[in-house]
Amino acid sequence: MKEVVFLVEEPSMKEFLRGILPRVIPDNVSYTIIHHEGKQDLERSIPKKLRAFRKQNTQFVVLSN
Repeated sequence: MKEVVFLVEEPSMKEFLRGILPRVIPDNVSYTIIHHEGKQDLERSIPKKLRAFRKQNTQFVVLSN
């Protein structure tokens, strides 16, 4: 199964994605949404998240202002 990890800058984007993704992501794709406390927190966490989710069939989407 394919997995998509969404790294977002703030909780409001997480809530937006929680509302829309179930309608647009196919059933054979799982996803995780991880929110951060601002842009600097997001930027610092990217290398850690890439290592933590280092699995086959995992893709990342980074959303920031």
